[in-house]
Amino acid sequence: MRLLLLENSPEEFRELISKCDEIGKMMKRHSDPRREFRKNVFHLRGEVEVINRFFAYETDRLPWVGNLHAAIAEFLSQYRILCAVHYLMHDRRSESQLERMPPKRRRTNAS
Repeated sequence: MRLLLLENSPEEFRELISKCDEIGKMMKRHSDPRREFRKNVFHLRGEVEVINRFFAYETDRLPWVGNLHAAIAEFLSQYRILCAVHYLMHDRRSESQLERMPPKRRRTNAS
């Protein structure tokens, strides 16, 4: 993400680099167990103990995962806002999600 922000994004997107670095540091915290967990889940090796160890209470990974997801959600939200502003300011309305969002309809109670 960092490289894309530096090399392939408008200047104003660089304000997200610090957020990107924060996410990178968070991901490195449990990189080896995460890699082993991913291998066992996606390649169905049947080693249930590896999966159980990843989520074990004493590893303190569940709060880490929650914080990581929150940081990624915040990053993507800020990125989406920057994209919408960039598209609108550069007359690229067709690329904006604002143009593609259907109007919200009110629900009516059918009696």
